[in-house]
Amino acid sequence: MLNFSPVTLASMQDIYRYLPLSHSNTCDFTVGGIFMWIEYFDYRYCIQDDTLFILGRLEDDRREIAFSLPLGALPLSRSVGMIEEYCRAHGLPPNMSAVPEDALPALQEAFPTSRVEELVDWGDYLYDSRSLATLTGHRYNKKRNRVNKFAREYPGYEYRRLMPDDLPSVRSFFEERYCRQADFSEMARYENGAVLQVLDHYTALMAWGFSGGYIVVDGNIVAFTIGEVLGNTLYVHIEKALYDYAGSYETINYRYAADCCSEHPEVLYINREDDAGDAGLREVKMSYNPLRVLKKYDVFL
Repeated sequence: MLNFSPVTLASMQDIYRYLPLSHSNTCDFTVGGIFMWIEYFDYRYCIQDDTLFILGRLEDDRREIAFSLPLGALPLSRSVGMIEEYCRAHGLPPNMSAVPEDALPALQEAFPTSRVEELVDWGDYLYDSRSLATLTGHRYNKKRNRVNKFAREYPGYEYRRLMPDDLPSVRSFFEERYCRQADFSEMARYENGAVLQVLDHYTALMAWGFSGGYIVVDGNIVAFTIGEVLGNTLYVHIEKALYDYAGSYETINYRYAADCCSEHPEVLYINREDDAGDAGLREVKMSYNPLRVLKKYDVFL
């Protein structure tokens, strides 16, 4: 019988070795995708028979428990069967959440009576890494112009890699410019706390592929970003910039992508995660010409 324990920073080392076994390029199977949302989804984990099981909550209804797609040595039919056994023993519904589209056929073949619902607001935007790192071609004219205008407006600006010594100043910037508003939604408030958690544990997270960058204008931070390289993909978990500095978002996006692609030539894709159903955010993400949107599904066994 599966026996679940709370996910902690210390347990991420055990979890991490299974994450490369997912080839879906979705952010749910990354250190950041799990660590940042531990409390929001009440994540717990179990490793049994060299297979990782994660128990959390449904993306669209956190009142209901849900399991991630198991990763490891066991065949899918067996590992999901163990989830069913656990649910029967505990009187729980055998729900699965954020199942990647490429895993759906095998799951439906093993469990043909399962019901599937697309998570329409939670698909990840996947981009060609070289396109975002260079902004070449007519499709990126507007982005390139915004970056060039930012450089003209602030000719002395600096892009710097985020190192442990920089964390206090970046944290202060984030707290002062992002955490003092009163009109945040529940998810936005949680996300702000998650960003602070990442900053507080950034040095440890660097061991699992985390890196970041920030932009300084006249001695002041105006933008920063943090991501994670796993396999052939850079996952951008955090990106914050000041709208007062026109082009700051485009510039931090471009400079960090270029920096990571230079440092990690194996990176073929950049995952800039979902739009959470926000129409404005969706428009921005589409304006960067994604290769595709990685669909995810809830599956009710």
